[in-house]
Amino acid sequence: MMLWPSWDGEGYSPGAVKGWHVGVWSQSNHKQEAGKFVEYMFNEESDRLWVTLGGQVPVRKSTIAREPEFFNDPANDYLQTMAKGFSDYGFAQPWEFRIRGWKLDLNNAVQAVVVDGVPVEEALKNAEMEFNRRNQK
Repeated sequence: MMLWPSWDGEGYSPGAVKGWHVGVWSQSNHKQEAGKFVEYMFNEESDRLWVTLGGQVPVRKSTIAREPEFFNDPANDYLQTMAKGFSDYGFAQPWEFRIRGWKLDLNNAVQAVVVDGVPVEEALKNAEMEFNRRNQK
């Protein structure tokens, strides 16, 4: 786990924050029950379990304070890196535009270069064409 390097080598580059989200549909016939479930998902005990069993970055800052042994374990350093990336360098992807799959396209370009010896410019052009093909309105 690492932060994205910058082009100039000074600091880090922004990275898209992705993940799952949960909410309550405004037209639901069970808004109260759904709301209670969402609250349960983010209570103190649930957050502790998401972190200590699930290996996820905590939603609550208090979880870090309550679990110092877990967070001080070098095996869990990646959580500190993820949290720093989210808070200091992360950005939400724009919802107004179709951008689905851009990471996969770039990953495929890297694999084409490294594994198949495709020239960088060609691999990036292929990634661009695939992205545009898939995301045209």
